[in-house]
Amino acid sequence: ELNRKGVLMAIIYNIHSMLSMKVLKNFDIHAYFSSILGPDTLPFCKPSPEPILKLLRDFHIDAHEGVIVGDSFSDIIAGRSAGVMTVGCSYGYGKASELTLADYRISNIQELLRLPLFGCEFSDWAVEKNRPMPYILKGSQT
Repeated sequence: ELNRKGVLMAIIYNIHSMLSMKVLKNFDIHAYFSSILGPDTLPFCKPSPEPILKLLRDFHIDAHEGVIVGDSFSDIIAGRSAGVMTVGCSYGYGKASELTLADYRISNIQELLRLPLFGCEFSDWAVEKNRPMPYILKGSQT
């Protein structure tokens, strides 16, 4: 759905990018991602903001137009440090307590589409809002 909306997507793993690609190909979703970054492609890993900042530069996107969706403290800290909106996934490997600093928290991937990040309306029943959303991001550039 995000791909149909023109949303640019990338993956930042803290594991080798070849293994990441193998996992993505196994689920036949690799074509949806414009970039895959891992510790073998950059000198910095999350929680450093550098991987996110690289993607912002590569995609010619301002930080206020970017979003990181992650399941751990390192994802949220990297996103906040890079100045992008953060979405914590309670259904991933991390603990819910690691997501308290996220701008939004979701409990399943479908809830991501209900956030006001991609031109969708916000629904209180869909997500837990941690702080006011100051802007709507451009879905064609996120």
